[in-house]
Amino acid sequence: MNKRLASIPLLFVAVCVSHAAGQGNRWGNGGAVVVAKNAVTTELNSFPIQGITMAPFIQMGYQGNGLKSLLQRATITGANYVVLSNSSRIDLGTGTISDVYSNNGTSYNATARFADIGPSIVAAQAAGLRVALKPQIVYHNADGMPNPSFTIRDPVQFFANYKAYLLQWAQLAEQHNVQILCIGNEMNYATRQIYTPYWNDIIGSIRQIYKGKLTYSPLTPQYVGDPVNEVTQIQFWNKLDYGGLEPYGFFAVPDNPTVTMLNNAWTQAASGQSQSYYQLLSQLATFIGKPIIFSETGSPSVTGGARFGPNTGAAEGAPSNFNEQANWYRSFFETWALTPPAWLAGVFFWNNNPDPAQMTGPGPYLTNFNINGKPAEAIVSTWFSGKTFP
Repeated sequence: MNKRLASIPLLFVAVCVSHAAGQGNRWGNGGAVVVAKNAVTTELNSFPIQGITMAPFIQMGYQGNGLKSLLQRATITGANYVVLSNSSRIDLGTGTISDVYSNNGTSYNATARFADIGPSIVAAQAAGLRVALKPQIVYHNADGMPNPSFTIRDPVQFFANYKAYLLQWAQLAEQHNVQILCIGNEMNYATRQIYTPYWNDIIGSIRQIYKGKLTYSPLTPQYVGDPVNEVTQIQFWNKLDYGGLEPYGFFAVPDNPTVTMLNNAWTQAASGQSQSYYQLLSQLATFIGKPIIFSETGSPSVTGGARFGPNTGAAEGAPSNFNEQANWYRSFFETWALTPPAWLAGVFFWNNNPDPAQMTGPGPYLTNFNINGKPAEAIVSTWFSGKTFP
């Protein structure tokens, strides 16, 4: 996920595997749901793509019962996608890509084993879910230390190794009848115009072996005027099938904001701004010119979570607040699902971590992005399926 103010930048690559219940087809359709809201029956246009990320950051993250439990819960909520993930690291000096199971003695970038991804896909498909695979790449210098500047020392070697890495995932995606492959995420230093020929080559090579749809997930402005905007520097959108945006939002709201306050933060221009965050995202979608997936979005269950956006470092130490997280989700759906813009194809919520230490309290669960067992999960279920979560 986007941790722009943290010290370790991440690159995410997403792959989505289609598995319609009872069918082996690559494609599927969303539909309208009818929910009772304030005693009034309202027909909602559900998203064709309704996903929940399940990214662990421990080596055995996809072993045991944690993932199975979350897959069952996702099915009950009405999700039709689950996002699975592991991590690799690339040496910016040599371009060598290798597994990451620890990072200088910490567990921050510890990762699920690649060998566990295939069985996890099968488990998700057996549960009737389509799957998004999100292998993550962490940039490192030769000494093993994270490189926060994304400086690519040898572009030829870097992109050659990255291409070979992606082709492995493309082969896996084709083997499992994958629906969507995201060829990169938050690579703002690698998607500058000077590198466009490398991306064109990667895209062409992937399409030779993979028959599904392609997308990319860029660093997205989190407020109007945000100087971080990878979207408009990318010159290969026309070669992809979907665009991606990551709208967490740095909202100027107080602690414990009401749903109305959050709705206004999405849709009304802040003081001194000429447009709303909703309008900015719409402009970016128009620039991309493709159907858009919100490839990451969500809110941690902490006081002030709606202000922190993706900056998890700022959320550290904040008190647990399930109600604020729930209000964020209510606002998200009221803003984007009551009358979805024509360009919005769906969403992947971040992040139901299947690590048992992250799945239940006390501990990190009380303040992380997980929605399982929290009020936000019931809200997602209502809007994804029209049913109240048991």
